[in-house]
Amino acid sequence: MVARRVLAAHAAVRETAQSLFGLSDEFRTGWVRVTGSAPITGFASYADTVRGGLAVVPPTAPDTSFFFLHIADGPPQWQTGLALLNTSSTSATVEIDAMSQSGSLIGTTTMTMEPGKKIANVIHELISETRGVNGGFICVRSTNDVPLYGMELFYTQDLRVLSNVAAGRLAKGTSCGPRQ
Repeated sequence: MVARRVLAAHAAVRETAQSLFGLSDEFRTGWVRVTGSAPITGFASYADTVRGGLAVVPPTAPDTSFFFLHIADGPPQWQTGLALLNTSSTSATVEIDAMSQSGSLIGTTTMTMEPGKKIANVIHELISETRGVNGGFICVRSTNDVPLYGMELFYTQDLRVLSNVAAGRLAKGTSCGPRQ
């Protein structure tokens, strides 16, 4: 679907995805690309309108290696979600490592992300060893240097609390994870 909006300099658009794309109330999953003929910035917010949770996603740049600073998956009701997006025209080979606070490996997974595709999962669906883990961090690496977008979401199972976490960037020459 394509939606076009023309904005004057220093203008803004505030619109729901439902209104912008003419969506029904049926659950949808996907991603949005925003382009312009001049520099632009923005954010997306999402909410559970029944429970009241709200989170805001800032703009980010894609990278081939990044990390998320916390794992929350357990009592009383916390979950960690991980979303990755490959906007390139090349498949990405992705390694995801869950690390303890001391830096030891909790678990790992490797996957292929096709061009233009995204994943959005609870961390224990990707790395089963993280079920019930509270603490540690997550390393994401594209082993074939295809840049990815990434974000992490902490939330309570009742969706009263939503918190977006932007990907942490690694300093040039540093690495994350046990295989480095």
